Amino acid sequence: MLETTQRKILTTDQNPDGALFLNAAFLHFGDVVVHVDVLSRPENLSELRRKHRATHVFRATRDLVFAAPIIEGAPRLSGEQTKISLRDDPEMACHLWREALLRRFFERKREIIRGVPVQVLSRAAGDALGAGKDWESKSTCPSVLSAIDARVAYGFSAQVFRPPSQSEHQIALPVVVLDVFVVEQITASVAELVAQGVDLRHVYVGELEPISDERVLPELKLRGLLRDVIQGIATVEADNGRIEKIDASKLRVEATRKNIRQLLEHALGHGRWVRASEDMKARAAAVHEGASWVKRLQTAHDLLRKDPLEIVPGIQVTVGDLVNPARWPNGNATVRRAEPAIYVFDAAGRKVHESASHGIAAHGPYSRSASIPRGPRVCLICQASQQGVAEQLMYKFLHGIQGTVFSRGFLRTYGFENCQPVPFTARDGSARAYHEAAQRALQAATESKQPWDLAFVQVEDRTHQLRGDDNPYLVTKAFFLTQQIPIQQFRFETAQTPDAQLAFTLSNMALATYAKLGGIPWLLRADPTTTHELVVGISSTWVRESRLSQGERLVGITTVFSGDGSYFLHTVSKAVRYENYSEAMLESLRTSIDRVRRERNWQNGERVRLIFHAFKPLKDAEAIAVKRLAEDLSDFQLEFAFLHVASDTSLQLFNSNSQGVPIGKTDKVKGRYVPERGLMVALSDRDLLLCATGAKELKRSTDGAPVPLRLYLHRASTFRDLQYLGQQVLMFASHSWRGFQPAPMPVTVSYSQLIARHLGRLAKTTRWNPDVLCGRIGTTRWFL
Repeated sequence: MLETTQRKILTTDQNPDGALFLNAAFLHFGDVVVHVDVLSRPENLSELRRKHRATHVFRATRDLVFAAPIIEGAPRLSGEQTKISLRDDPEMACHLWREALLRRFFERKREIIRGVPVQVLSRAAGDALGAGKDWESKSTCPSVLSAIDARVAYGFSAQVFRPPSQSEHQIALPVVVLDVFVVEQITASVAELVAQGVDLRHVYVGELEPISDERVLPELKLRGLLRDVIQGIATVEADNGRIEKIDASKLRVEATRKNIRQLLEHALGHGRWVRASEDMKARAAAVHEGASWVKRLQTAHDLLRKDPLEIVPGIQVTVGDLVNPARWPNGNATVRRAEPAIYVFDAAGRKVHESASHGIAAHGPYSRSASIPRGPRVCLICQASQQGVAEQLMYKFLHGIQGTVFSRGFLRTYGFENCQPVPFTARDGSARAYHEAAQRALQAATESKQPWDLAFVQVEDRTHQLRGDDNPYLVTKAFFLTQQIPIQQFRFETAQTPDAQLAFTLSNMALATYAKLGGIPWLLRADPTTTHELVVGISSTWVRESRLSQGERLVGITTVFSGDGSYFLHTVSKAVRYENYSEAMLESLRTSIDRVRRERNWQNGERVRLIFHAFKPLKDAEAIAVKRLAEDLSDFQLEFAFLHVASDTSLQLFNSNSQGVPIGKTDKVKGRYVPERGLMVALSDRDLLLCATGAKELKRSTDGAPVPLRLYLHRASTFRDLQYLGQQVLMFASHSWRGFQPAPMPVTVSYSQLIARHLGRLAKTTRWNPDVLCGRIGTTRWFL
């Protein structure tokens, strides 16, 4: 049961001074025509590029390859030539510019870590984020510290914007998107580290292997776990158990957090490595802080503008201003502000609040009077050696922590009368011991003929990386779900945190627990629409047996219905292999359509809209299959919207007028240069940026500038109101019952990803049977 608002989207133009800007700058090509050779596309395009890299740039289409000469007197590669106007073919223009930038960096001996997009390591002294000379002077092994190389890197991606226009003529604007990020490497070989006394046994190691473009630095390809090193020869065990003998001087250690910690501890000792680690983290976090990010952006922008690029002989391209979406060159402003969510806490719609947490505190949950057990029976599974700590945390959870945001506790906040967790202890932290404790809990419930409503399970941080039957949480979760009992975990380390911090964790835990018990914390205010809507969320996750295993990609499917302006969740427990997801999506959609027709009493001739929030762009074949399925609804007027919700875009939006938000009573601020949540920027009629996280939603000053969502609308969509769809995505991002903070992703996508992740991990346990989700537990929020 989910409501959302579809109120009027307000136009905003509060930046007459150009306060809004993207991390993208215009590329000016002018009225340039380039002469290219035309070739049939070969089977080995990489070899063609490698062979003629010094003389030509190649751009491939499905059937043809265009070869543009980049030096005077370049040899002809084909008897057929053509002319390409870069104004008419801006994608070709961007390709030529990117290749010219790559050549420049290579000629200047820059360390290129990627070719598409172009990414280079910074050489500036202020961009070196390793331990540094100060810590090396305090180390007994300074060479080990210097092997930890953390540096700022810059990315340059040339792409084309086509901002919406009020006229029929739409302009194409080539831009370069500038990115700033941190790269960590361990530069010393395994042989060098072992010679310094570092114990690298059971660490994943690999070899640096060249890629097809020799201008780009080699990539680390993992080979397996290091067993030992004897006389310079490393014994490496692959995932399949195969043993290899490799020269240790050719091996490198993966720069994971764990491995970096190990090198720091070896070089500095137990007393100092923690401070050095925190120092490195702080400097890396500072890179992403708004003002620092923008400063580096401006520096990179100035360098690009200072030195134009020659893309082909005699043709130079200049870099223009940073893009202000409130001032496109065609005179249009494509910045909009979506309405914030209004949370509803009663069926009459009178108890409302702009904040979910404050609304719960003031009004109680939406379903406070619903038929939920007011004295839920819960069991507590924990280690015998940690029972006291677990019970203390449960008391704080149930009754609250005075003087904090969670002072009322779970019982009073959500209207429960009583709850007394019954402990069942595991003799140790093994999965087998946890399973035995869970069995005793079930036996006790059976003997008393009083089933458990929920199970709390305490685990340790160290178990998080364990897989399958070795993971006590997964084994216990599989056991209780099989018995149709939801489970809520908490970690032993959580109980060790200060009460002021613990209160926020317990508050979120209480929200998820209430939802798992069948409660509805809140709904969202909605304006009715004249069209019935059904929204399907699709996301995926990779599940691997180990670091090197290929694993499998599982897709989670979450169906969210809309009828008469209100939304509610249904069929939220489906996950399938990637290769089968299209078929499963159609099956889920067919079931959903049949059910909603009956429950909502759709009448012939009414309008029906199907909206898909997908983790990847839907293929044309998938869109066609959905339309064919919907032909069964021939009695209705149908519309479709296929929306790719992307969170990994390098595009960011900044506001130079944003001074950030103060953090408590300190002099620190968070979110400088960060625009407010809900701003939307249309980059084209089918491409939209949505700021799902604003300065207020950040937790710390070191959180950095959040990356907006990028929404791509498939060309087969018949419903094309991208602003409406952006507003809808923001509303879904306000509705996560995992925590009170607005989420960075809509629940349509994040819930389906959680489903896929949980079911994928549960599938690695021997006692799990996914058919149990066909029962009552499958219709609950068991995955929160």
